[in-house]
Amino acid sequence: MKIGRSFPSLEALIMVDCEIESLAYEKSIVKMFTHLSTLNLNNNKLSKWDDIDKLTAFPVLQDIRVLGLPLYDDFTEHERRQLLIGRLPNVVRLNGSHISDNEREDAERAFIRRYMDKEVKPQRYFDLEAKHGKLDPLVEVDLAPQMEVTVMLHYGEQRSVRSIHLKQTVAEFKSSLQDFTGLPPARMKVYYVDNGFAPFLAPEVMRFNAKKLYSYCVRDGDEFIIDEK
Repeated sequence: MKIGRSFPSLEALIMVDCEIESLAYEKSIVKMFTHLSTLNLNNNKLSKWDDIDKLTAFPVLQDIRVLGLPLYDDFTEHERRQLLIGRLPNVVRLNGSHISDNEREDAERAFIRRYMDKEVKPQRYFDLEAKHGKLDPLVEVDLAPQMEVTVMLHYGEQRSVRSIHLKQTVAEFKSSLQDFTGLPPARMKVYYVDNGFAPFLAPEVMRFNAKKLYSYCVRDGDEFIIDEK
């Protein structure tokens, strides 16, 4: 590159909005930028991770900005940052933000787990596996609220154990109780009993027909008492 020949001690290079589609890699080019520590490639057309990998060849490059690349289209902002950190071992500042030791370790471990089950792995995967060792896959934990529970129904002397869906409204729940009570919904008064707090709290009257059952935090083993108005 002419810039490298003209400015052999160049430390910072800004190439924003230059429509660069790929980065060439030649040892002769790297030798021209032995002092380059800061590089801005924002808003170019790089679409391959290989181009990011080529940046590791510059010996003192530590501060990089690489925002607005088509390369990132399929990733969240968090995933993009982790993938970049995982691929750029010498960079200490990415897109204006310092990379802490903890963030780097988390990103490198996430990088290993992202590629561990893929047939084709980048060389960086093997470098990081040598550094961190073989990792176990993360356990997937479903934090979504439970939407179907088993509860006890009480109406006078009658008892019934039923599975109910928590996405239904109080009005829909009352309608489903007609076969159990023989009462129309308008004549029902329904109480919710949270068994976890039953010794401390009185049963709660379910007054609002439009309210969803999940908003009561109903769990397996809780109870409902139905009275006639």
